[in-house]
Amino acid sequence: MAASVVSMSDKQTQVVASFHDAYVAGRDIHLNGVRPAGPAYDRNRPVFVQYLNPEILHCYGFRARCGEPQLTTEQALYATRLAVLATDANLVMPASYLFEVPGIPRLLERLRGLVSLRQVAYCAPMQDVMRYGERKAAEYRADPQNPYVTPTSLAMAQDLVWSPRGAGCTADHIAHRWDAALSRDGELA
Repeated sequence: MAASVVSMSDKQTQVVASFHDAYVAGRDIHLNGVRPAGPAYDRNRPVFVQYLNPEILHCYGFRARCGEPQLTTEQALYATRLAVLATDANLVMPASYLFEVPGIPRLLERLRGLVSLRQVAYCAPMQDVMRYGERKAAEYRADPQNPYVTPTSLAMAQDLVWSPRGAGCTADHIAHRWDAALSRDGELA
């Protein structure tokens, strides 16, 4: 049984098991004994931590306030618990979250159990987060709110797993995945 530590404090540790547990059993039981058509859900795929994306949160009514997290740490932990239940792999966040998401240091500290189990990764085209930040800082040029000027989460990046991301534009990758998913034989057909 694979177990992931989701939250640790001095008083208690919460462990969520996500392999052959009640969640898996419940997922595999279908009404009237009929499996839904289409490909089965692949629990071996990592979960992308999109629930911390500032732009998406803003679309759902979570106002962005300069330097303040849009979600409380408890809300982010709750979403992370759900994400852990959705995969037997790990959680992956873009390296940009280490710079752009206020509150990420506190969240990663609370997830130190998952981090120590190598269940939290960052994706970037290069492993060196400092160099990545320098490259991204140039993209922001003279923006007075450039989050890459004062990196706050780089110390914890050393404990995260690096998940290589190919070179190229993320928007192009997303568009390609959507096109493939919406094709006749795609995941969302």
